[in-house]
Amino acid sequence: MPKDQSEIIYGLHAVRHTLQQAPHSVLEMWVQDGRQSAKDIGEVLKSAAGFSSLQVVPRHTLDRLTH
Repeated sequence: MPKDQSEIIYGLHAVRHTLQQAPHSVLEMWVQDGRQSAKDIGEVLKSAAGFSSLQVVPRHTLDRLTH
């Protein structure tokens, strides 16, 4: 993908796969408020540490981004 374009990847499995295959391509992660301590989400956040910034947002924000 050209540098001037971005892509939103959502869903636990898709994000996990992206972090395994191309962690350097993740610029930012958004997680639903209150979910960051869930076991499955916590594991993904640990693997992303140092590669991206983390934004904690309300669910309606994520729903709006992902339609």
